[in-house]
Amino acid sequence: MNLDALTNRIKLHEGYSADPYKDHLGFWTVGYGHLIHDYITSHARHDAWLEADISRSVHEAQRWLGSVWDDLSDTRREVVVELFFQLGGPRARSFKRFKAEVVAGDLFKAALELRDSRWYQQVPVRAGEMIGLWEKG
Repeated sequence: MNLDALTNRIKLHEGYSADPYKDHLGFWTVGYGHLIHDYITSHARHDAWLEADISRSVHEAQRWLGSVWDDLSDTRREVVVELFFQLGGPRARSFKRFKAEVVAGDLFKAALELRDSRWYQQVPVRAGEMIGLWEKG
């Protein structure tokens, strides 16, 4: 998996804010989409949070897919990691039909399941780019 490419893509998709703001769900957020509970922040701290958040997302995604993880290309792994990064573990794990198609080995149908999601309706540009990466493999 290309962590540099994944990090750059997440940075692009999340955007950066040095100042805390409320996201569309009303949660205080700063840096690259990091949820915060205090306002003592710095760019270096934001980068450290990003690295830790990506690492956490990699581990959650890998655990979620189990042995199927090893069968995926690096690009497809990155798509799943970014899904976990963007949505958080509980919401990402709700993609049960997507996971079922991945486990069954039908990667085309897995992409269709991503397109047929509320996530796709909410963030069609980002989701479309990620699904395109998934389809190219």
